[in-house]
Amino acid sequence: MSITEAELIAHLKKLPPLPAPLQQVLSFLNDPHSNWGKIGKVMLKDPVLTGRVLQIANSSFYGLHRQVKDIEIACSVLGAETLRGLVYTLILLSKFRHGELGSLIDYDLLWRNSLRVACLVKNFSRQIGQDHTTAFTVGLFHSLDLIIQDYFFKDVLAERVKKYSLEKNNPVENIPEENSTEKNGADNYQSDKLKITYMIDSDYWWLIAVLLEYWKFPEPIVSIFHNTSELSTQEMKTLILTSVIILRSLDNSEKIPDTIAVEANRLFAESGLATLDFQECIFDSEKLYTEISAWMFC
Repeated sequence: MSITEAELIAHLKKLPPLPAPLQQVLSFLNDPHSNWGKIGKVMLKDPVLTGRVLQIANSSFYGLHRQVKDIEIACSVLGAETLRGLVYTLILLSKFRHGELGSLIDYDLLWRNSLRVACLVKNFSRQIGQDHTTAFTVGLFHSLDLIIQDYFFKDVLAERVKKYSLEKNNPVENIPEENSTEKNGADNYQSDKLKITYMIDSDYWWLIAVLLEYWKFPEPIVSIFHNTSELSTQEMKTLILTSVIILRSLDNSEKIPDTIAVEANRLFAESGLATLDFQECIFDSEKLYTEISAWMFC
């Protein structure tokens, strides 16, 4: 059972068009003759977008020493690439924030897990001298392949979950059928959804690349999701995989188990990445997650 690029694009074309203010903002961001004054005026037509831009401009993500209240200044602080990424993040959240009837995924759990991964990947990248803004966005979108399959190709996702569960020697006896949430009882159903949340397989990232290319997302981000052997892509995969492994292991104390710390160091060493303090990154990223989730999931 396979998916073609043409099939995915056909599904994407059926989605509702972007709101007019968002289309205008993206148009101005892609226009070299535009300016922050024009972009700010258009942005004011969308109060949600305006609020998000001001919130993130004043967040510890950028660490400014004074509060920004003017949307034009906020736009100049963030820059075109970050603004474009923020706009598309809002678009994706608005279109794929909740699953449809018979969804195999707990969407709130998945997006929160993705945001937590994004915050940790950002801290990893900043400490080893990589582009942490791109890393954050890639981390946030690393599970979009699951959402794409859940929305448009549920049969493919069901087979993928069964294969994953068997490989991990933790079989899911029955994947809930469409319109049925009582197949194995509510507890088992939610347990299966939790397992899906932590599934990661970069072989399916090409689905994400197609979606982001279709919406003209910045090339540095799209390229990470192409299945290539480039060093930067392999390093980013390691950052995301390490983040998932660490976050999956944390208990309420947020202390990384010794065995997981050893595994994280091994992955970094094999990928040629600089060593860093994983526990410090966890502490910083959890603070950032708490701050960003306050506006992302409001």
